[in-house]
Amino acid sequence: MNYIQFDNSKLPNLEYSLFKEFVRTNRTGAYMSTSIIGCNTRKYHGLLVCPVKELDNKSFVFLSSLQCSVLQNGRQFNLGLQQYKDEQFEPKGHKYMIDFSLDPVTKMTWQVGGLVISEEFVLAQNANQLLIKYTLEQATQPATLRLKPFLAFRGVHELTMQNMALNTHYNEVEGGISFTPYNGLPTLFMQASKAMDYVAMPDWYKDVMYIKERYRGYGYTEDLYVPGYFEVTMKKGESIVLSASLNELSAANIKGLKTRFTSELKLRAPKDNMKNVLTNSAEQFIQNVSENVTMLRAGYHWKNPQMRDMFVSLAGIALNIKDKQFYKDIYAYSRNNLRKMYIDEIAMNNASVDVPLWAFYCFNELARWIDPKIHEFVDFTLMENLLELYWNGVPGKMYRLENGLIYARNE
Repeated sequence: MNYIQFDNSKLPNLEYSLFKEFVRTNRTGAYMSTSIIGCNTRKYHGLLVCPVKELDNKSFVFLSSLQCSVLQNGRQFNLGLQQYKDEQFEPKGHKYMIDFSLDPVTKMTWQVGGLVISEEFVLAQNANQLLIKYTLEQATQPATLRLKPFLAFRGVHELTMQNMALNTHYNEVEGGISFTPYNGLPTLFMQASKAMDYVAMPDWYKDVMYIKERYRGYGYTEDLYVPGYFEVTMKKGESIVLSASLNELSAANIKGLKTRFTSELKLRAPKDNMKNVLTNSAEQFIQNVSENVTMLRAGYHWKNPQMRDMFVSLAGIALNIKDKQFYKDIYAYSRNNLRKMYIDEIAMNNASVDVPLWAFYCFNELARWIDPKIHEFVDFTLMENLLELYWNGVPGKMYRLENGLIYARNE
C-alpha cells in the first residue's frame, strides 16, 4: 500500500489536482516537476530541467511537456492538459485520467472506453536523461500512440516567446530525432526502444499560461515550440520506453532501454512508510558536483547550494546514509568553501558570518549521531584558523563581544 495516496476519483476536478505538484531529482542538479494532472502551473515546471555546466550551472527547461494522444478506429483522444491565456484548457485530457501514483516512480494512467494506457517517468540517476515508459494496459485492438514534445530551451527564471532565432532543423539519429533550437545550448535527443515514425510539423503554441506565476505577480505566459510529433502502433500489453536526454544513446543503449528502466526502478526505495518517505525526500537534495565532491541543494525549483542551509540540514538528511564516502565527499565541498571564507575575510560579513559556526555544529552532530570517526577527515587546522578569525575579528565587518557572541554588520 502506498503511504502517499491521492483520491483518484477527484483527479478530473482541477480544483483538486491542478495545485498538487511533485518534483523528482537525480543527483546531477536536474529535476522533473509538474502537477499531478500533468499540467505545468509554474515556469519552473518541466519534464527535463537540467543545469548547464558551460553556463555557470544555470538550470534550463529543455522538455517542457510531452502531450500524448491515442488514435483508434479513426478517432483521436488527447490525453494532455495545458492551460492557455484567458483560463482556457486545451486539450482536456484530465477527464480521462483514472490514476496517479508516486510509488515507486511517477505514474499516470488514462482510460478511454475499453482502452487503458499508462505513462511512467524515471529521471535517470546521475545523468541528464528522462525515461518515459508507455504501456497499453488494456485494448481490444492495436492503438496508435502520438507524442508531441513541447520545447522551451530557456532558463528556469525566464519565459520565451516566438522568435526568429530558433533553429527549426532536426537531425535523424539512431532510434529517433535530435533538436538544437539555439546555438550555445545543448542538443536534446529523443530516442525510443521501438522504431517510431516522426512527422515534422514545426509550430509555436502561443500564450501557454502558468497560473502560479500569475498569483506570484510575475510574467505568466510564454510560447512553446513544437517541432512535430512521434507515432507508434502498440498492441495490448506492449510497452515502449522513450528517452529524452542531453546525450546521444548508442544502438546498444537504445536496445537496452527497457532494461535500463527496470534497473532504475530498483534504485528507488519504496514509499510505504513514513521513514522511507522521509529518506526519499532527504535524498532529493543530494547533488554530485564531481567525482568525490558532493553538496546539498538548498531547495527546488530554483535554490542553489547554500552553505548555511547545508550545515543546518546535513545531520538530519544523513540519518539513514551509512556510506562513509558520502560524508567525505560532502566535506570535500565544505572544506573548499570554508577555506575561501578564511582566505577572503570580506566574505565574513553579516550574510555568512555564522556559516563556520553551523559547520562546527554539524560536524559535532555527525560525530554524535552518525559516525564517531568523522574526525578522521575533518581539517582541524582550518577550523582552528576560523576560530582565530572569530576571536580576532575582521575590522569594519565582524568582532567578538565580551559575552562571547559575535557581532557582524554590513550596510
